[in-house]
Amino acid sequence: SSVREVSLVTGTVRRRRELGREHFAEGLTMHGGRLAQLTWRSNRGFYYDPETLEQVGEFRTPLEDGWGLANDTAGGGMVVTDASHNLHFVGGAGLGPSGGAMTLARSTPVTDHGKALRFTNELEAVRGELWANVLERDCVARIDPATGVVVGWILLTGLRARQGPG
Repeated sequence: SSVREVSLVTGTVRRRRELGREHFAEGLTMHGGRLAQLTWRSNRGFYYDPETLEQVGEFRTPLEDGWGLANDTAGGGMVVTDASHNLHFVGGAGLGPSGGAMTLARSTPVTDHGKALRFTNELEAVRGELWANVLERDCVARIDPATGVVVGWILLTGLRARQGPG
């Protein structure tokens, strides 16, 4: 796994920072002027300088695994997802300059028409919503972060087939 800068036009990797083999990179967001990268199954994450991709800190979440990561635009911390059906709002010392342990502020279940929605992955904060792809589904859930309710869907059915092989 790595964090890298890629040309959106050509796909050429401009810069890359590899993680140790013991880590599998998951969510990535810009927070407090640094890139924050979450890892799966180790409850650890790393901060990078966005200009150089040099590691400048490390953090730990109170969760057993990590999937998605985004800014909590209302609370100033970050939102993390895992294999459950919850949005986990984290903050505390782990957000500081050198990182450290984050604390769990609250967890909010993600629901669609009253049913729990598990496996929300890569998160993005977009215009007051959290957008999350759902593992092994061709769609993106648009979630109200205050309530966890899915307010809409972006359907990507057939996109993979139109992309072609590779």
